[in-house]
Amino acid sequence: MTALRQRVRDDMRIRGLSPVTQASYELRISLFARHFRAYQVFLLDEKELSPSSLAVAASALRFLYRNTLRRPWPPDLVIPTPK
Repeated sequence: MTALRQRVRDDMRIRGLSPVTQASYELRISLFARHFRAYQVFLLDEKELSPSSLAVAASALRFLYRNTLRRPWPPDLVIPTPK
């Protein structure tokens, strides 16, 4: 289990969400993470982007969340930057 997933679980428990709600939220978060993974694969396979261009895409999303949306969500745990 990733640190982010554990943090989400802990936060839901602290807020007293029902087990059904917790399971529903975890599923939706997982689907969200898969969506971005699929986006990266799409960029590699369909758009044939280089690893450096894929890194730019990840950086753009990181900027969106950290700067524009001002979200503490750590994109590196879900959207890794390629080597």
